[in-house]
Amino acid sequence: MSIKSRRAETPEQFVYLYRDKNGIPLYIGRGKSTARSLSHTGPHAHNDQLTETLRNLKDFSIEIAGPFGDEETAALVEGALISAFQRTPCVKIRNEINGPSIANFRPIGVPQEFSSRASEAPLGADDLRRVSGGKTALVVIVKDKAFADGRVGVDLANPPTDAEIQERIDRWWQLRGKMEQWQGNSALAPSALIAVSGTPKHRIVVGSLEIDRRATFPWETKKGGLCRVPVVDHSKLDFGGIRGRRVSSGVLQFGGVRSQFFNIV
Repeated sequence: MSIKSRRAETPEQFVYLYRDKNGIPLYIGRGKSTARSLSHTGPHAHNDQLTETLRNLKDFSIEIAGPFGDEETAALVEGALISAFQRTPCVKIRNEINGPSIANFRPIGVPQEFSSRASEAPLGADDLRRVSGGKTALVVIVKDKAFADGRVGVDLANPPTDAEIQERIDRWWQLRGKMEQWQGNSALAPSALIAVSGTPKHRIVVGSLEIDRRATFPWETKKGGLCRVPVVDHSKLDFGGIRGRRVSSGVLQFGGVRSQFFNIV
């Protein structure tokens, strides 16, 4: 076992990193002294999973960063490292993030409170229908282009407010033909409005709303068969708990004309 220290021992906050002999991270922690980094190797170790992993390794290293000026800074560094490594396929970090979420890496356009969802498995068609309570879901694509009617685009690098996103995703969709089918059989009508953005290989959910099934047909419609979807307001645009989740590549196909800006799944 080797220990690499960037600075001499001081009663400050440090962040430490365990790696196996191949350099793959195993654990990230923090403490008031470098001695804390050795706590997982002695009789008072408190992380049984890590201790068992270390016991089965022939060699490993412990690396130290710091000292940092205060506990908050160390927590930010620790959280950022854990969040980055957690989504690396070959890495199996043996601990969870406990620090402030602001330091966690997350897809651009995802609110901090949903940052952990980036590590969850991508959503498939069945997952989208599950949000809709087993009924169909209306999935729309929104891009960063602003419209002449004042509706802003959804730029993932600089997302608008939730109210502006809702105004963009609940209107205007060429649904009149579909709506005629739903009028004849309301059971076919979707129960969730889900908006995605991004490239085909990197699509994320930027908003999810419950469709108000109490609303009567026809929905509000304007020239060209364009409809506004009646929704139940949700301040976080997180109906079904999927905002910020990725969508599996190939699940959704969108075209370049209005009639292809949405999917019924």
